[in-house]
Formats: sequence, structure tokens, C-alpha cells
Amino acid sequence: MSRLVSPASLIDLAICAGSCSAFKWAALRSQRDRGASWSLRSDEGEAFAAGGILPGGGAWFVATPAAARHLVAILRAIRSTLDGQPMPIRVEIRTPAGERIARLAGFVPEAGAVWVRHG
Repeated sequence: MSRLVSPASLIDLAICAGSCSAFKWAALRSQRDRGASWSLRSDEGEAFAAGGILPGGGAWFVATPAAARHLVAILRAIRSTLDGQPMPIRVEIRTPAGERIARLAGFVPEAGAVWVRHG
């Protein structure tokens, strides 16, 4: 079981981002601060995924390696967050794992690394 928490805390974001560059950390914080955000925590209270929706139809997602064990909960959270959105949501996919999650969550390739999901 997992628990959805909104907004995502900076601590949850740091746990999910892991060791990253100052640039990536600044980008994640900016995304979190500019729109709606959430994190998923295990029964033990440990964050394993965080994401959010940006004004204008963008979205972001970051996860720990342990998130693989929680794929069903992640997909449920993504779908429930995005269902009924009034505009298409676009994401830039950077990893094969991100592509898999995007596809399972209902995103389709649009152009290059950009994928789109229509509410």
C-alpha cells in the first residue's frame, strides 16, 4: 500500500531525486513551486516518487530505484491526477523507464522526446 501526499515536500523531492546536480535540483524545486505537486510514500513513510502538473500543460515526475516495486500505485496516482485535465499534458521523456511509465499512463509519442496525454 502507499499514501499520496500533496503538495510534495522538499524532503520527499530530495529523496526521490537522489544525488543530483545543483542544476537538476534547482529545476525540480522550480517545477514543484510553480504548480500542483504530489509525492507517494510507502507504508513505512519513505517517499519513492514525486510529480506534478505545471501551468500551461506540462508535467514532471521523478522516482527512486525502489519505485519499481510500486508501479501500480504510481500509475494509479498519475491517472487519477491527469484524468479530466482540461488541456493536453506534455512531458519530455529521458529514460527507457520513463517511456514505459508514460506509455502505461496513457501518454503517446508526439515529437522527438515529447509525449502527450489527452485528458
